[in-house]
Amino acid sequence: PSRTEDLSWADLVFHYTSELIFGPWEEYEKIIKTSVNNSNVFTISSGVHNMPYYPKEIFFPDLQHFFTTTAKKFKKIKINNKIKKEKIFDALLGRSKPHRIFIYEKLSEHQMLHSCFVNITKDSRANYGLSYRSLDLNEYEDNNLIPYLHNDNNYSKDLKNLENGTTISQHIPFKIYENSWYSIVAETNWFLSTFFSEKTAKCILAKRIFVFFGSQGQLALLKKYGYKTFDSIIDETYDDIKDDTERWSRAFDQVLLLSKMDPVLIYKSLKDVLEHNYAVLMNQEYRFDQLKNFLINSIDAMNTKKGDI
Repeated sequence: PSRTEDLSWADLVFHYTSELIFGPWEEYEKIIKTSVNNSNVFTISSGVHNMPYYPKEIFFPDLQHFFTTTAKKFKKIKINNKIKKEKIFDALLGRSKPHRIFIYEKLSEHQMLHSCFVNITKDSRANYGLSYRSLDLNEYEDNNLIPYLHNDNNYSKDLKNLENGTTISQHIPFKIYENSWYSIVAETNWFLSTFFSEKTAKCILAKRIFVFFGSQGQLALLKKYGYKTFDSIIDETYDDIKDDTERWSRAFDQVLLLSKMDPVLIYKSLKDVLEHNYAVLMNQEYRFDQLKNFLINSIDAMNTKKGDI
């Protein structure tokens, strides 16, 4: 936390963030208890980074905030999986990070830049990485978005008259999805993270097949949340690989594999999976119930502890 507040008077303190929390646990625990001057702290977040251990009885890291907010702003759309599309993949990578640069370089190596919608930008805060944007990408963007796309600070900006969503980050790129078959999802963090953002949510809401580039074990976590993935078609054992570069390489092998398959048949075979995932993501009540149960159990535990004193 960036500020401190004396909450020593409170029986119970809930620390909430819609983002992720950085570990290890011992460091986070020391910071948060010092910040509120209270040892009885319960935490709610949308994920963790570098925190292989945390006490589950006082920490709820499965908020899925970006799934919830993206679903809330989503206007139902139907992507027409027609026989002919302009591109094979979209790779809307966003700000340069190692796994995103890896994807761009692999697309370039395999001469796939022309057959994909690709966007990657330098990290303006660190002058890091590279910039590339498919020349024809603007033809498929929402015209109301285009003036804002090159400014990192605008991704949470409320914009009017968008075709879908209310901010750039929540916007479902309907025309891009309509004119490409699959997505490459490069999540926010590429190692030691359980955090999911709107990047994954958009594909699920659009009933879209994707190849995932993120941290080891994130696909397994997605299944824990009730979703199904695409292991009946592609080899998703890359999710088990600890080494980042090897995991990304195996994931990119699946990009190549999909590019050689008949997408109409692939979508037909995965129709039930895509419908299931959409239903799970739209089930806001289920996610709320998980949080509600954590809060109730936390309060019950506090009351039990007080009774034992």
